[in-house]
Amino acid sequence: MAAIVFGRKIMLEPDSLPLVLRPARRSDCRQIWCWRNEPEVRRASFHTEVIPYEKHEVWYEGKMADSSIRLLIAEGREGVEIGYVRFDKDQDEVEISVCLDPGFRGKGYGSALIRRASEQYMASEGAKRIIAWVRSDNPASLKAFKRAGYVIAEETRLHGLDAHKLVYPCF
Repeated sequence: MAAIVFGRKIMLEPDSLPLVLRPARRSDCRQIWCWRNEPEVRRASFHTEVIPYEKHEVWYEGKMADSSIRLLIAEGREGVEIGYVRFDKDQDEVEISVCLDPGFRGKGYGSALIRRASEQYMASEGAKRIIAWVRSDNPASLKAFKRAGYVIAEETRLHGLDAHKLVYPCF
């Protein structure tokens, strides 16, 4: 596996990481709720409130039933769950949301998940472009999206917060 060294931290190249994407199942509901409520995830979100499980269940069932939504679980070696990615299609625009398990952060898995999921989605769904919204005070996510091939298209405000709109691919 190829590695990039940043300071003392070694990050593996995104294409070299073991990563498989599978459709989310109803049985993934609780794990996704745990990831969504992890403190770092809440701090990086545009809506920072803790999500009650009952509210999450309703949200999750709605996402599972919506044909314009793709919710995928990322698995590493031996089926270890790494995180999830969600694609929301609204007319001609597709938006990506990503959440990584804390144990896999800072190791290149975020950009690997973003890149692979984006390429897979575009190939299977015929999408021409995917957008991501990242808070300006979230440098880790911004770096992961850039390493995955996304580029900043716009700096704006979203839900009252400074944000970057990123696009993939960058043409």
